[in-house]
Amino acid sequence: MYKKILAIWVLCFLTSFAIAQEKKPMTWQDIPTWKYMQGASFEVSPDGQWIAYGMVALEADGEVILQKVNDPESKKTFKIGSTNFPSIEFSKDSKWMAFKEYPTFSEKKANEKSKGKPLRDKLILLELGKEEKKTFENVSSFSFNGDASTHLAINLAKEGNGDAKGSDLLIYHLKSEKAQNMGNVSEFSFNKSGTHLAYVVDAANKSGNGVYLMNLASNSTAILDSDKASYQSLNWTEKGEAFAALKMVEDKKYKQDHGKVIGVKNLNNPQVTVYDAQKDSTGFDQSYTISGNQRPMWSEDLTRLFYGIRPLVLAKKEEP
Repeated sequence: MYKKILAIWVLCFLTSFAIAQEKKPMTWQDIPTWKYMQGASFEVSPDGQWIAYGMVALEADGEVILQKVNDPESKKTFKIGSTNFPSIEFSKDSKWMAFKEYPTFSEKKANEKSKGKPLRDKLILLELGKEEKKTFENVSSFSFNGDASTHLAINLAKEGNGDAKGSDLLIYHLKSEKAQNMGNVSEFSFNKSGTHLAYVVDAANKSGNGVYLMNLASNSTAILDSDKASYQSLNWTEKGEAFAALKMVEDKKYKQDHGKVIGVKNLNNPQVTVYDAQKDSTGFDQSYTISGNQRPMWSEDLTRLFYGIRPLVLAKKEEP
């Protein structure tokens, strides 16, 4: 009996030893490939029924995990390539989710060695609870249209090295699955209710530059201001009934552009206010200009516009 117990013990020991020998020893070189949850990418759908989060690694490809809260069997894993900051967004009606897919770690390393063209991201759109997914190529940024959740805006990456900052903006209709393209868009933003889209055009030679407002229900667009200038810093009010923006005009006499503030309210019949500090000699110190580094904003009662200022600095004159 004693011999049988000893034999069983020896057999167990040898089996455990053999299994241990098969495992590869861990080294410090394995650490960059460990996957960890990127906390900033953890998202819960507005109705609380779905969760999505990113698992990433320093030197390996990551993934997005999607799961229904009360159904572990619904868990799905999507490969997203190499990134430290996954981009994930649920629509406000909790029917859709979109996330970015990046080039793989090996693709990025190979591209660095060959010094090839910039690699582009993709966008994956899912209707929650369904298997189908739609892929968009060459994506820079994206956003659902707030509470309405009827449209998805996708700003495509800029092609070429021209002086224009803008690129194509796709407006994708979620129900009809149709898309429309607007060119040379450098900045865009939906209001909270998702009824309107404000966007900025920045084209070659500043041709057609301006601030535009699109009514999504009527699919109509209004030109709010257009000029040989640079427009930026769209900023909606919290309720989304008005927004402000900056208009920056080049003046070769100074190192800085002269800033103007644009205020827009009454969205269905837009009322546009443009404040030009250069023309306000009594209320504005002319040794300053409106700063392009701070977003303008409306007061809560929509009677005043707030903005940042900065000193004007003369450009250096070329020596004869």
